[in-house]
Amino acid sequence: MGYFHNVLVSVDQLGNAICGGNPDNTISARVGYFSQVNRSFTKWFWKTLEQVINFTFWPIDGPNHCQLAFEADPEEIFFDKHGDLFRALLSIIIVISCIPISIILYVVWLIKYLLGIKS
Repeated sequence: MGYFHNVLVSVDQLGNAICGGNPDNTISARVGYFSQVNRSFTKWFWKTLEQVINFTFWPIDGPNHCQLAFEADPEEIFFDKHGDLFRALLSIIIVISCIPISIILYVVWLIKYLLGIKS
């Protein structure tokens, strides 16, 4: 993809690294992975974050953004070994960033829908 997409992915990966994740993963892929494979008491946490992210990116990817991100790189290594503080930071970053992103994506989607523009 283009330059702008590459910069956004890099920022996403930086956010994941700051929150204790693999710096080669995006936040969506990390959340998708742990919401699918996690069997511990934190599964609810990952499922909740997955719903927030999937809602935000629905206009682009449909209802399974996190799963698609996770499945896009099946050889990737995912870890969540830094504990509750880093998970709390991750949830704050997700909520704060998803609010403006969802507003932008849904407004663009609505305009395209009203004008009959197919993506």
